[in-house]
Amino acid sequence: MAGKEVCSFCGKPKIAVGRLFTGPGGVNICDACVAEASKGDSTVGEAGNCSFCGLSSQQVTIMMESFDFAICHSCLERFQEEQGDESEFLSHATHEVSDDTAAELKEQAISFSRNFEQLATSFAAGDIDWTAHNDMAQLLHPMRGKATRIGNEELIDILWNIDQLFAKIHFDDVKANAPAVRELTDLVYRLVALARRAAGS
Repeated sequence: MAGKEVCSFCGKPKIAVGRLFTGPGGVNICDACVAEASKGDSTVGEAGNCSFCGLSSQQVTIMMESFDFAICHSCLERFQEEQGDESEFLSHATHEVSDDTAAELKEQAISFSRNFEQLATSFAAGDIDWTAHNDMAQLLHPMRGKATRIGNEELIDILWNIDQLFAKIHFDDVKANAPAVRELTDLVYRLVALARRAAGS
């Protein structure tokens, strides 16, 4: 079922749902399933890895599973925020963007880069700093929302590429994750430079 434009959890096609959120490998979840899983009634806890961020049930709380797919609490929150940010962005599309948005994005990009340095250091030592990894994950979506608000296509593109590469770092195999980390090093450097430029500093 993955790889098609259907919800991997309920099987509904894209045209039959309000919004379809896409994860790595073509795994999708619709807005209705996000809402259902967010109620907490379907928490399964002991399931395997989240199909969206790849973290195991020992690292995150799995909220829903169906077929061979699962989604954790953190990814549910991210999709809920994404839906909220999109609604807010559309409803204020004609409003002027505050300079604070670019400044906040710059600060988030700098924090993201510091966490990435910790993650890269742990990789060099043959391990994965999951705290740094999770802190980075918490910053990715807010940065994408702010880049969209200020309409900076370069930042939007870089953040999208970072998101795709970041999704590959989801298991304790430093060697397998090394190529993604190398690519991320360049992208994170460019992210900070672009965010500084957008903030005028």
